Amino acid sequence: MGGRDLAGHGYVAITIDPQGVGRSDLLAHPACRDGLPNCGDLDNLFPESVLGSQTARVDAVRSGLDYLASPANPFARRVDSRRMGAAGHSLGGSAVSSAQEVDRRIRAIVAWDMLFARRYPALTLDPCKTLLNLAARDVSPRAPAMSLNSDGGRPFCLTGDPEYQRWAGFEPWRAAGVASMLVPIRNAEHMDFAQQAGPGQIDLGLPATGSEAELKVFAYYTRAWFDRYLAGDSSATDRLVAPRVDGRPRDQVVSTWLPSAAYLPQDGIDCPGLSRC
Repeated sequence: MGGRDLAGHGYVAITIDPQGVGRSDLLAHPACRDGLPNCGDLDNLFPESVLGSQTARVDAVRSGLDYLASPANPFARRVDSRRMGAAGHSLGGSAVSSAQEVDRRIRAIVAWDMLFARRYPALTLDPCKTLLNLAARDVSPRAPAMSLNSDGGRPFCLTGDPEYQRWAGFEPWRAAGVASMLVPIRNAEHMDFAQQAGPGQIDLGLPATGSEAELKVFAYYTRAWFDRYLAGDSSATDRLVAPRVDGRPRDQVVSTWLPSAAYLPQDGIDCPGLSRC
């Protein structure tokens, strides 16, 4: 969804399958299992599962950037290595959250369910927060970040805390003085951001469920964010905080019960809710 839309609007886009996802192998390469460095996380209980490891996911993001700028890419001449961005869904969202800290080529990110900068204390009794803690790591915000989130549904766990996504992602970015937005989409479910698995791919029984209208909304915000922070188009700010989204009133698009927010310091915007922008 996101890659095709961006490519249709002047960006060079690549999609990546980290370990255990899509067409990528489920198990690590034998040499990796024999103990090469950086093949898995000691603090991740899923080094060779369909969840993969955070190290493997971040490595996949960085490998994609390497390819974009390499002679192997037939469109390399169209790539501006000074203006690279990354977007990811679910565990991919936590991967781009981490990748922006360690790879300075990344100038902006979009996390589709969800942006992640800090974990709850290890002794939390909430099983959902415990799972999220295992699947991500604490990071230092550096690149402007948008968090596009679902407001319910299967299978993502909101941990019973409406403020969780603000606490885990948006607030650390704002505290660091780095541009960020939190946009929960009304009635969206976790797998609405995903694409249907093809023949021979693993879908874990979690098929993509996004409607055309939802995909247009996701693409609208994703492209506006990259237009602002990769292309340097200051007029994109108007789209980010516009009262209408893809021809619909924003109040019909944004969640009625999860918080939204926008912190765009370059444009003098600091809104605790999009309705106040």
